[in-house]
Amino acid sequence: MLYVGRITGRKGLAVFCKTILARILEQHPEARTLVVGDDPVNALHRGKGERAHVEAILNENGLMQTVLFLGKIDDHELSAAYFAADILVFPVQQRKNDAEGFGMVAIEAAAHDLPTVAFAAGGVTDAIADDVSGKLITAGDNKAFSEAVINLLRKPFPIRKGNDIRAFAAKFSWPRFGERLRLFCNPRF
Repeated sequence: MLYVGRITGRKGLAVFCKTILARILEQHPEARTLVVGDDPVNALHRGKGERAHVEAILNENGLMQTVLFLGKIDDHELSAAYFAADILVFPVQQRKNDAEGFGMVAIEAAAHDLPTVAFAAGGVTDAIADDVSGKLITAGDNKAFSEAVINLLRKPFPIRKGNDIRAFAAKFSWPRFGERLRLFCNPRF
């Protein structure tokens, strides 16, 4: 499993490690989670010590050996992490006055043929097509989130067998965006 993003309360890594990860490991004890990212430094709503909080949760629950924190990595290493993973976990939390934006990591994962399991919160619903590029789970339904991950680890994402998840990601490419923008700004063309 792969988590990519800043480590903040809204991104949900603490919730994942506290209430979801153990359920997954009961069914798949060999599963591991790679965490790419760290506490935000220059963000408007930066939190202090969220990574330490997540590590404390893992230690309290005896799960520290199942999670590897990679910190910030370069683009080549990030691409390799996407290709190496079986699932991107995106446990973003629904919060009043602190909504998740678009969810670009889900598009990046799809571009690497990697399905995403995410809570349907904020702009994430625009970045994932349910049952096409991943699974959208009702926000806050930790049990359903863990079940979706367990099922995908048990049986690879069905769409990967035939159609390409990358086709979904291609809809968000810069050339496609430029096309839509030109049509929007000048509908005569």
